Amino acid sequence: MILSSLQNLESCLFVLFPYFSYMLSEGLGLSGIVSILFTGIVMKHYAYSNLSQSSQRFVSAFFELISSLAETFIFIYMGFDIAMEQHSWSHVGFIFFSI
Repeated sequence: MILSSLQNLESCLFVLFPYFSYMLSEGLGLSGIVSILFTGIVMKHYAYSNLSQSSQRFVSAFFELISSLAETFIFIYMGFDIAMEQHSWSHVGFIFFSI
């Protein structure tokens, strides 16, 4: 019972640390994106291997889900933006670059 609650706690902390890093850097007037990038690199190198097996599976599945949802949202947003445009051909380079 105690081990299960600790696995939940370590998974929650692993997911929330990049958010804490982002909020701290934004509060200090620094780049939040760069902060999340370096937090992810450091956490993958040091913190991920110290998680339990079930927490590693959960964290991997969670971040895979979040990345898939973000990618889907970006491409839907780009599609709506292109479809709602007045059909000018000024974005042809951007469309080919995106594909």
